[in-house]
Amino acid sequence: MKTAVCFTGQCRSLEYTHESIKNNLLDLLGDCDIFMYISENDSSYKAEKYMTATQLVIKPDPILDLNNINHMQADCRGGINGYMQMLYAMKKCNEMRINYEKNNNIKYDRVVRSRLDVRYFDKLPADFDEYDINNYVYTPDFHCS
Repeated sequence: MKTAVCFTGQCRSLEYTHESIKNNLLDLLGDCDIFMYISENDSSYKAEKYMTATQLVIKPDPILDLNNINHMQADCRGGINGYMQMLYAMKKCNEMRINYEKNNNIKYDRVVRSRLDVRYFDKLPADFDEYDINNYVYTPDFHCS
């Protein structure tokens, strides 16, 4: 099963997470291509240091027009501006994947999206290949208490 793995965000903790990403996610996916759309900052160099990407784009976070969004504080750190930049990066990374598929005449069976600051403590479940990815979205439970 051919898999595209899309990583977005910042690399500030990648030196602590890259081994678990490799051992507990990437190695178990097998045949996968890695797409990375990374925020440009003083830690973005870690993308090339710790990961082997099929395609890597490092760009500054864009200044987004948030005038059409109601009930928000656009200047609060991690608020709507950070959320919208995250969605923008996810979109751009997915566009990279789609273009790669077209240019290389391939089709991915599944797409996995993750952040680089996530540490995978366990390997993917053995039955991961049997998950119904056409009808469900699977999300982590790392915000549960």
